Amino acid sequence: MPLSVGLSISLFFLTALLTWGWIKIAQTKKIHDSPERRRLHQTQIPRAGGISIALVMIVTGAFIFLKTDASLYWPLVITAMILYGALGFGDDLKPLGSGTKLLLHGLIAVVIFLIAIVLLSSSLMASIIICVAYLLFVNIWNFMDGSNGLVSMQSLIVVIGFVALSYFSVGTYYFALALAVCCLGFLPFNFPVARVFLGDVGSHVLGAAVVGLAVLAYDEAQWTPLEILCLTSALWIDAVLTFIRRAFRGFKVTQAHRSHLYQYAIRSGNSHAAVCWYYATWTIVVILIISYSRQLTATAQQVLLLAVIVAACSLHQWLRLFVLKSSHSQKISKCLF
Repeated sequence: MPLSVGLSISLFFLTALLTWGWIKIAQTKKIHDSPERRRLHQTQIPRAGGISIALVMIVTGAFIFLKTDASLYWPLVITAMILYGALGFGDDLKPLGSGTKLLLHGLIAVVIFLIAIVLLSSSLMASIIICVAYLLFVNIWNFMDGSNGLVSMQSLIVVIGFVALSYFSVGTYYFALALAVCCLGFLPFNFPVARVFLGDVGSHVLGAAVVGLAVLAYDEAQWTPLEILCLTSALWIDAVLTFIRRAFRGFKVTQAHRSHLYQYAIRSGNSHAAVCWYYATWTIVVILIISYSRQLTATAQQVLLLAVIVAACSLHQWLRLFVLKSSHSQKISKCLF
């Protein structure tokens, strides 16, 4: 316990200090996002502040791997954070074209697949699932990073859910602890008012770290894939349903936009802080449901958790098509009349 407290305090202040330092560098070098039609902010704000999370998580992950009796999946977890962090930071410094980013994401996915199947002797199906999970969830975390605190708060609560309902090994526990504390160290700079954005480097590494924690949790038989999908449903359901809607309507899916549910909610008059807490509330409720479901039979648990996902999809559609649409229409009417 003393080690946990000392580590938490050290990583919190280290993340906060690195974030503060990066803000000064970004302001000097003019590394910022400017207001434009597809963004929800009205002023220039430094980006790539998540470099602090990336550095702390990569170094901490490597230290845990070297000093503990770690899972064979640790090289995969650390390599994924390094590769996705490098890609995200490069994109933050000099924005890449959608085709180039897609190619680089594909190459990283291939590397992850090779590590899984060659170094870890994973089955072909397991290696494919791990590869696809990284590819999807890193991009989902990136897509959803457009509102103050949303992705870092969700990452924090997801980690709390993992820890609260698990009996992790020492290495996995400290990795989860480090991830939670990094989110806490960054949040004051991004929520409720954003002084810096995570940037691609931050969202990429947070997404990769959450997937890595999920892989470790599954490897230790602490979480099932369906439980993990429910735990992370707040972000992936919004991202996936929005992607499907845009594809069916003929929009270019690789083009930046602001039609996610959280973006629509803010455009309809909700504050960034309110939207962040709405998503947080959903994830907290899901954690409680997962906890309850573990008291049921395996079949009953699966039925309940599938019902949660169906309910989340239905709620997303209902809010998007009726509640927020009505609110947006009323706001327009007030402006006109």
